[in-house]
Amino acid sequence: MRTVGQYITHVSTQMNDQRPGRAYTRWGRGLLLEYLNLGLAEIGTYRPEAFAKDLEITLQAGATQSVQPGVTLLGLSANEDGTPINKGDAIMANAYNAYSVCKSGVVFVDGNPVYLVRSFSIDKNDSSKFYVDPPVPKGLTPKVVASVTGAPDNYTLANWDSDIFLASKYKANLIDYMMACAYGLDRESAESRIRSDSLYRRFYDVMGVKYRQESRHNSRYYLGKVGTGDPQAGAR
Repeated sequence: MRTVGQYITHVSTQMNDQRPGRAYTRWGRGLLLEYLNLGLAEIGTYRPEAFAKDLEITLQAGATQSVQPGVTLLGLSANEDGTPINKGDAIMANAYNAYSVCKSGVVFVDGNPVYLVRSFSIDKNDSSKFYVDPPVPKGLTPKVVASVTGAPDNYTLANWDSDIFLASKYKANLIDYMMACAYGLDRESAESRIRSDSLYRRFYDVMGVKYRQESRHNSRYYLGKVGTGDPQAGAR
């Protein structure tokens, strides 16, 4: 499965809602699309690396650089010519740059100046800001290949044939979440409630939040209630 339509049709088929002449009877396409978008957002909350992608960034003069708003930098992989870039430490880099007088990072190819990043470091307080070493000289606009994450796309029915860019290991989780939402719509049916709860549980187990949710519930400090257990349960 790759496209929006393929995910929605698969979920509808799994819930036996694709009978000839009566497709999408209990759960319409628009509703399943809403569940798909919710599922992608939920995966992005707990596993932002699921939406990692390579992005070419043009550097500015100086050591301090940034990525576009809404994007989180994971790292720099290579210069434009493929030369690898090492990960460094921001504090150490700034300390050394203060005393550096000759480390320009510029080499000449056929008489033309070419700047290469040797190392980078990400700001600990702002993941959209990073530092390169050596600093970029004035007058040059080199490019680097960066690995970034961002918010998942929000799809509409007009995107029926559009590909969903999601790591393959999370595809089953997205389907689980969509089906959990769909079965949860019928809360009057005990069977539907059990199926919904089971699918939600499996989804959050894979996302790695099982311990936190159960700790909150067991302490009774859950959904606004005042409990008798550890009030810090689930916060660590």
